[in-house]
Amino acid sequence: MEKESFHRRRRYPRHDKEAGPVDTQAFKQFWTGVFVGPSPPDIEPIPHIGNKHDVSTLWRPIEAVEIVKLHPSGDPSPGPDRMKIVDCIHFGYEVLSVLFTAIYFLRITPKPFLKSRTVFFPKSDGATDPADFRLISIAPMLQRWLHRVIATRLSKVVDISPAQTAFSHVDGSIVNTIIINSILRNAKPSYKPVYLLSLDVRKAFDSVSNHSIIRACKAQGLPPSFLDFIESTYRGTNSILELPNRRGEKPTKLTRGIKQGDPL
Repeated sequence: MEKESFHRRRRYPRHDKEAGPVDTQAFKQFWTGVFVGPSPPDIEPIPHIGNKHDVSTLWRPIEAVEIVKLHPSGDPSPGPDRMKIVDCIHFGYEVLSVLFTAIYFLRITPKPFLKSRTVFFPKSDGATDPADFRLISIAPMLQRWLHRVIATRLSKVVDISPAQTAFSHVDGSIVNTIIINSILRNAKPSYKPVYLLSLDVRKAFDSVSNHSIIRACKAQGLPPSFLDFIESTYRGTNSILELPNRRGEKPTKLTRGIKQGDPL
């Protein structure tokens, strides 16, 4: 009962799995090794994707109408500053427009925006191995709102493969299940062999090089000013690791990986 009220009070995203007894020291050591590892340079040639959209539309002031339209729904979990959505609204949309535009155009992410809190959820009941946990990075509310606006703009000038279901507004599990079911249904009457390859890169999103993120942006032909902004959101970031059944301690410096849970 105490654990349930603890989770409810901290407004964690809903989950239906319970972790087993976790060795806190080993857990922290494992994830610190993932986050604090080197972010190697990505010297691979930048492919020419041939973006046919006008990417210059990315670089314009953040308008109040965008902020209102992309108002976070529900009651999102607060970041490490504990600021809620209602606290942000008290500033007023016009003030938020000026603030967001200044941050965006100066390409300097404020220090409070560089801190997040990382929450871990077991992938299965009774999980004790640190690798058997998924994570969500919860940044300050203001930063998430700003990134939500920019991510919406970005989605209009970058073409993403329809085969990609991760980090998109679709239920990837359902879509992929339907695709596999369709393949099997078509192959069965003709007795055709079906080959299925599953490639799972261990901790891929948590350990990707920051340089690879910038390289991917360059491949899309995004403007240098936008690349500078993206780089600023990763420079000097840190997170409070909220280990299972234990409150967060000192922030851990993040040198690689993408922020799962960040709209951008």
